[in-house]
Amino acid sequence: MTLNVLHYRQSLATTPEKAWAFFSDPANLPRITPKWLDFIVTSKPQPRMYAGMIITYRIRPLPVVRTDWVTEIT
Repeated sequence: MTLNVLHYRQSLATTPEKAWAFFSDPANLPRITPKWLDFIVTSKPQPRMYAGMIITYRIRPLPVVRTDWVTEIT
């Protein structure tokens, strides 16, 4: 199996501390996910992300396809 990795860099007009506070809060995932994916978190809410955290959600990658998705934070 081939593992594909995407690396991307983006500059933000904020401090690293404020950016980390925003991106490490799982409640913000729907805010940073494209609306067309119809993103719904299905796992129990957690106050902060941590290594090993499992997040489950449902997405609609195609108009007629809804699927469950699992992410592990590493």
